[in-house]
Amino acid sequence: MKKFILIMAVLVGWSGIAAAGTALVDIDPDTLNLSSKGNNVTGYITAPEGCTPEEIIINTVAITEIQIGQDIATVNIPARSSPVGIADYNSDSVPELMVKFPRDALQLAIGDPGEVKVTIGGVCNLASFSGTDTINAINYLKLQAVADFPAGIKPRDVTIQSAAREFNLSNNGSLTLVDHPVNPFLVIATINGYPIALTFFEPGKDSNSISCMETAVSVVTFNTFLFAVPMHLISEALQLVREVPEVGILANHLCQELALSPDAMVTPSLALAEKLEDASIAVNDVLITLPDQYVPNIP
Repeated sequence: MKKFILIMAVLVGWSGIAAAGTALVDIDPDTLNLSSKGNNVTGYITAPEGCTPEEIIINTVAITEIQIGQDIATVNIPARSSPVGIADYNSDSVPELMVKFPRDALQLAIGDPGEVKVTIGGVCNLASFSGTDTINAINYLKLQAVADFPAGIKPRDVTIQSAAREFNLSNNGSLTLVDHPVNPFLVIATINGYPIALTFFEPGKDSNSISCMETAVSVVTFNTFLFAVPMHLISEALQLVREVPEVGILANHLCQELALSPDAMVTPSLALAEKLEDASIAVNDVLITLPDQYVPNIP
């Protein structure tokens, strides 16, 4: 009974929990492939002073923070209840607690490739603890796409900007992106600094393309719901936008103007601006069919 009361007190944040101590943590693997379909990531915890691995309360252990560069995100990824082990895993004559975390949850929280600081926290002997390890997140799954630019625009004259670490645009318009984010991200094509195409690439989609249609979809997206749709609804929302007739009309007109002048998106004509407004209103009318989390932004 005493043990049960102790655990319940910890879970409800009893005021008797002392200030945080520092633990040594090691996350395996050191290099995490964001495209991997594995089940677990392993955490090894060397208990802080005044605590032993046996005294760490497993159901309080969780990944609590993710830092990429200067961006810090608070998360809650609890350790699995099993398997759990205590042994001298790193052969330093000090036993560590071994726990497993769901790999897909951690990969989703990280999102983009890069150096990542991962913090693990928990409770031991009525004292909270935390420790941080640095891992490298990569995404070496290649993402293929086709570039279909407006008439007169040659791939060799185009510069690609994206969140991918490596990319290649061939003269026949085949685009390859490597080490890219796992969530939808923007790819921008420019000529002499002028954007001629904006495309949301979806890593889970079978095919992506750079085209006037996808540019129209992206422009309308920026104009209406970019910051209003939860990440897990982005793909569904983009597909709905592609099916709106007014977006197709905008795409055709955009292609015609870009073929005449590559700065058409920077200094849009009155006709282009009107078609963007028409498409944005139509898209908002369609997107209200999304779940309640979406709140339309009528232009």
